[in-house]
Amino acid sequence: MNRNMLTVIATSLALSTIISTSAVSAAEANKGQVSIAAVTKEAAKASNLSIGVDGVSSNIRTLNVKGTVLYSVRDIANIFGADIQESKSGITLVGGNPAQTITVRLNSGAYEVDGATKNFSVAPLEQKGVIYAELNALVEALGGEVSGSGSKLDVVSVRPLEGDFSSPRVNSNGEVIAARESDGTVQLYKWNSTYRIYDALTSNENAANTAVSPDLKWGVFTNESSQLYLMDLSLGTAQAIGKDTSVKTDLTWSADGKRVYFVQGDKQEKIAYVNVDSGKITSVLADKVENKSDIRLSADDKTVLYAVNITGVAKNDKDSTEDSLSIDFSGAGSQLFTLDLTAKDAKPVQLTTTSDNKLYPNLLPDGRAVYVSGDTEGKVENSVLKVVQAKEKKVSDLVADVDVSVAVISAKGQLIIAATEKDGKSSIYVVKADGSKSKLYTTEGTITEVFPSADGSQVAVIEDGQVKLVANNQAVTLTK
Repeated sequence: MNRNMLTVIATSLALSTIISTSAVSAAEANKGQVSIAAVTKEAAKASNLSIGVDGVSSNIRTLNVKGTVLYSVRDIANIFGADIQESKSGITLVGGNPAQTITVRLNSGAYEVDGATKNFSVAPLEQKGVIYAELNALVEALGGEVSGSGSKLDVVSVRPLEGDFSSPRVNSNGEVIAARESDGTVQLYKWNSTYRIYDALTSNENAANTAVSPDLKWGVFTNESSQLYLMDLSLGTAQAIGKDTSVKTDLTWSADGKRVYFVQGDKQEKIAYVNVDSGKITSVLADKVENKSDIRLSADDKTVLYAVNITGVAKNDKDSTEDSLSIDFSGAGSQLFTLDLTAKDAKPVQLTTTSDNKLYPNLLPDGRAVYVSGDTEGKVENSVLKVVQAKEKKVSDLVADVDVSVAVISAKGQLIIAATEKDGKSSIYVVKADGSKSKLYTTEGTITEVFPSADGSQVAVIEDGQVKLVANNQAVTLTK
């Protein structure tokens, strides 16, 4: 075998070794690529998830990437009604509350909201033509909010209002109304409690303390000049009632919804009512007794209950010298009176004589008066719900085992109270005529205001400055 032949054989063997080695390496590489693809396919698993969207169950496509769940960008956009523009590099959304332009790029951790760059924790991915991204980031960019986790996610398409709220009301549509003060101005909002979305009702700050009609359709309030206005509680529109501008306070509706009673006069010395349709004002009581307040009508519109704040009496010697002048406060305090609206020339009847503070006075359907009694001397730890027998003028405890802070009666006669328990928690109860009570809600927070629906099945509350709606032993939080 000559040298040339040996060279050829050696070369052939070398080539064979190289080819064999390359083949093995390629096979190993291919094997590795298949393994990586399999892992990726296994990790990025697509599925559907049911989440709550504005209170309604909705399906959304998801992609589980190694334990991190991404959500269909298109499905998220549809929640907000946003316009969608897709390209090979990503997707652009235009919409939201308020409307914004959001640009999402595939395989990039950065996204833009109206030109401002933000970052995802996990870069968006595309699978089978569907682009997936992080839920919280996109919902927030579109003006919404996500609560819950896992299979119990809830999305609201409008981010809850923040601030301190007051004056809760409920209208005939089941919407909750409340006032928010910000930068010295007051704005009224209404909420759909099912979807937890809100809308501005009116910027007329005088409407914050509107008196609500029994059918929950109308509100009545006065402006700075004591002009009466009638407001549609669904639309927020208001129109003047008559032209009278005498001082009017403590507005309250008759049970039939035709009249609004009020305390009249600079010294709160009269009681009158206005016919809502005609604007005509009729005097009911003008006995010159000052400081009347807290007017309430009986369920049959035959009796009016009111309070009189009795001040101290000035006393001095027979010569009326300045040094002898003193003020006797022994008879001071608030007292409750009733007036028969059906009897001609009827005189007020005094129901109480005690010195306790009498808050939230009202009339039960059976004609008895109730009020929250606060001890002016601080000797009694709890504020007690008292009841007064109209004929006997006998005062007794109706609820005394909790510290009662608020008491209201719904349009259909349900007595609702807010109270502090012995453990410091706040609760809302429905109280029956015999004083027995059923708990509607309890919380660690502090409840300061309540307003029930007509039948008492729902109660709008202010808890620690937030607006909530209590129903079925649960509370829906409407604000932050």
